[in-house]
Amino acid sequence: MAGGSVFQLSMQQERLWATEPDGPSPVVQHTAPLGTASVDSVLVAVPGALERHEAFRTSFSRVTGMSLPLQEVNDPGPDDVAVVDGDAGSVAQEQRRAPFDPLEGPLLRIRLVNGAEPALILTASALVADLASLALLAGELLGGTPVDKEPVQYADYAAWQAEQLEEGGEGVLWWENCRLAGTPAPALGFLGDAEPELAAVPVAPAAVEALAAAAGTSVDSVWLAAWAAVVARLVLADELLVGVEDPGRASEELAGASGPFARLLAV
Repeated sequence: MAGGSVFQLSMQQERLWATEPDGPSPVVQHTAPLGTASVDSVLVAVPGALERHEAFRTSFSRVTGMSLPLQEVNDPGPDDVAVVDGDAGSVAQEQRRAPFDPLEGPLLRIRLVNGAEPALILTASALVADLASLALLAGELLGGTPVDKEPVQYADYAAWQAEQLEEGGEGVLWWENCRLAGTPAPALGFLGDAEPELAAVPVAPAAVEALAAAAGTSVDSVWLAAWAAVVARLVLADELLVGVEDPGRASEELAGASGPFARLLAV
C-alpha cells in the first residue's frame, strides 16, 4: 500500500496492540444480504467509500526506540475485494480465521458471495474498525446515503485524545482511567489453539431477576459478576480487572465516522 501520513495510536488501539503485540490482530466482521443491490453496484461503490473513510486504509509501522507503532493512513487502493462462490456462512468463517498483518495491510477484506443467498461480508482488523464501523460501511456499499459525506477521520480523533492527555485538566483522570482497560487479558493457557467445549447450564430468568432485586442491582450486573467469578477461577486470580464495552460514539459528530471507537471501560 502507498504510504501517507502517520499518527500515534488511540487508547483503543493501544489496548488492542497490548493484547497481541507480536501476533495477528483480533478481527471484527459484519455480514449483510445484498438485497436489492447487485455485485456490480457494490464494486462501483467501494472506491468512493474507502476514500471517504481513512480508517479502512490504515496500516501500522514500527519506529526504532518506540514501544508502540504508529498508524499510517495510506493512499487509496489497491483494495482487497473479491467476488466468490459458495455459502456465505462458510466464507465468513474462512475470513474470520485468516489473519491480518497490521504492518502490511490492507486491513479490510470485502467479499461478495454469489450463491443462493448473495451476501456482503466485511472483515477487518479490530485495530482499524469496530462493528458499528463495518455496519456503516455496509450500508454505504449497499446503496445507502452516507451518514456524513465528510466524516471525522479516526487519526484526527486519536490526535485529539493525545491532546487531552497533554493539556491536563478535568478530562485527564477520565482518560487515565480508560488506560486501565489496556491491561492485557489474562492468559487461558490450557485452551491452546483449540476452541473450548462449553456446556450450557439452564438458569431460570426469574431466579436471576430475584437475585438482582435482592442485591439492588440490574440483571446485567449479576451476569457480569458471574462471568468475572468464572474467569477468576479459570486464571487462578485473586483480583481481576473487568471491563464493559462502550460504543464510544456519544458525540453526534462521530455518528458517521469509522474506526475502533468502541472501548473497554474498567468497572
